[in-house]
Parts: sequence; C-alpha cells; structure tokens
Amino acid sequence: MDKGLDIDVLRHLLAYHAALYTAGRTAASAVSQYRQTLKTVANGGAFLPRVIARFGDSGVKPRWDLADRALKWGATPSHHLISVDDARYPVLLREIAVPPPVLFVAGAAEFLTHAQIAIVGSRNATKPGCEFATDIACELAAFGLVITSGLAFGIDACAHRGALKAGVTIAVLGCGIDRIYPSRHQDLAMEISRSGAVISEFPLGAPPRKHHFPQRNRIISGLARGTIVVEAASRSGSISTAMHAAEQGREVFAVPGSVRNPMSKGCHALIAQGAKLIECAADVVGEFTDLPLAVPPAATRTRTVVHANSVAASLGRRETEAFEACGWEPFTMDQIIFHSGLTAQDVSSMLLTLELAGQIAMHAAGTYIRIR
Repeated sequence: MDKGLDIDVLRHLLAYHAALYTAGRTAASAVSQYRQTLKTVANGGAFLPRVIARFGDSGVKPRWDLADRALKWGATPSHHLISVDDARYPVLLREIAVPPPVLFVAGAAEFLTHAQIAIVGSRNATKPGCEFATDIACELAAFGLVITSGLAFGIDACAHRGALKAGVTIAVLGCGIDRIYPSRHQDLAMEISRSGAVISEFPLGAPPRKHHFPQRNRIISGLARGTIVVEAASRSGSISTAMHAAEQGREVFAVPGSVRNPMSKGCHALIAQGAKLIECAADVVGEFTDLPLAVPPAATRTRTVVHANSVAASLGRRETEAFEACGWEPFTMDQIIFHSGLTAQDVSSMLLTLELAGQIAMHAAGTYIRIR
C-alpha cells in the first residue's frame, strides 16, 4: 500500500486517475488540465484540492468503484500503489514532462529507484537481433543495472529473459496490471515480478489499446538512464521510445545491422541523428562512469566465443572456409556448395552441426543466417 499519501487522498487520486481512461475523448480538456496539475504539484497536502478544482467543472465523474478496486489490489502482498508524491516514486520518472500520477507495481518496488537501462526493439526481430538482446541484457544485468523493457514479443522478451539470467528486470505494461499483454507472456511476467517488478500506469482492467503503447513508451525511457534500440523499422514503437529518451535528456544507443535488413533502418537513422553506436555492454557502461557498477563474473560473450571456436574446430578446413565465405548475410545451401565444391550431403551435415551448436538458424525462404 502507498506509504506516501493519506488513504483518502490516495482514493481521490485513483478515482480521478481512472476517470482519464474511461471518460472518452470528450474529456480531452479535463485530461490536459489534470496533466498540467501533475506537473505543478508540490506535495501531498496540496495535491487533492488542486485535482478536485481542476475537475470540478469538467463533467468528468471520479470512478470510485475503480479506486476502491485498486485499493483492494494494493492491499495484497507484493502489490504497491505508488503515487507521484511517494518517496518510492522514481526520481528520473518524476522529471519527465508528464509523469504518471500513480504506478501499479507487482513485485519488488525498491528496484524502481535503481539505475536502469532500457532495451527495446522489433516484435518481428531476427535471430541475430534476439541473440544480441539476450546477451547484452545479461551482461548489463551482471554489472548491476536493472533492465527495463515492455514485455512485447521479440526484442523486449529477449531482453527480459537475458536480464533474468544475471540480475533484475522491470516490465512496463500498456494495459492494466491485472491484464498481462501479450497473454502468452503470463509466465514471463510472473517470473519477472518474483525478482524484479511489473508496472503499469493504467487502471485495473484497462485493455491493451493501441494508443496506450506510446504512453507506455515514455515510462520505459523515463525510468532509464539510457535506451538501447536493437532492431527497429523506420517507424515503430521502438523509435518512439528512443525519441522520448532524447526529449527527456537521456542517452540513446543503437545497434547497427545489415543495410539490407529493414529492421536495421530505424537504428541506422538514430545513429545518423546522434545516437551512440554500440556493439557490446562495455560501450554502454562506459557512458555511466558515475554509477557504482558491480564487477561482473566471466563474461557470457567470452564463453560464447570459446564455444564457437570449439564448433569451428569440429569442421574440416574446406567446410570452415566455405562457411566463413558466406559472411553475415542470409545464405543458402547452394551458395555453400558453390563456394566449397563440397557435396550436398557434406554441406547438409555441416549445416546441421552448426544449427545444433547455435551458430546458425533457419531464416526466410529456405535461407540460413549466422547468429554468433
């Protein structure tokens, strides 16, 4: 339960907060006024009369039913209602243009105030993109950084899972915290909340509407010292998050990729606009020398390289040369045969060995792609 506000003040806050998402477009002027109020709130004592005054003539009715439902939810163990005036409210998030008036938090609320790095990217990510997101999230978490993302398919989910291997992660939802979206990530959300936190600004029961996600994105970037974009189309939610980060005065990092990959175009555009090009976790932590980061154990990337070398050693010289000749673009079995002069049977065996070892993966239209 919220420790920072009187229970009656919190109930009023929740009731008017819920009204924002249930009154519809006719309440646009009231919503604008309410947000301006949030930007000028000085303390809990002044908050309630200001909010009531703003809504007095708007015609928007407070949702007491949703407020009481939220209070009941917040009384459950590991559930927290954290208002903008609460001492547990993240300082960086309070600094953004429109801070969420209240956060619904499931899990360990204390991690909201820890140093965070956001990792976002395409829902339709490539295998290499997913591999990179998992690895860098794991490495950054090992440094003691909390990894923040949006629980979406693709890069977001990989970032969460990578972070869970070595540390803590926070998932920010675009719906009510009692309606995990996508539903297939119910188990992932539960795992995240056991060691980190799942959070939302939306009232309980709020569905995952399209316009909720740009709002969600400003929270992802607002919580973090910097945002990493792994893969993104030119116009996407990930680019939206990066733009929020830039507007909030936070660092923006982008991972380069193949010029032929449409999922790299957004990252390349960010780099052209001044985002820092990164290739590994060291490129990120080097920007935050003021943070007391942990010394991570032996790097995951080092173990990956050793494993890759052992796999290469199991191949013959001609197979290795043929594989290396294919580079990092998608390639076909016929290309390997052409470069090596090997038989189809030999190449098929080689590709199976590399796929089982996690060095390549099936790509589109019968092609393969290197992922390590």
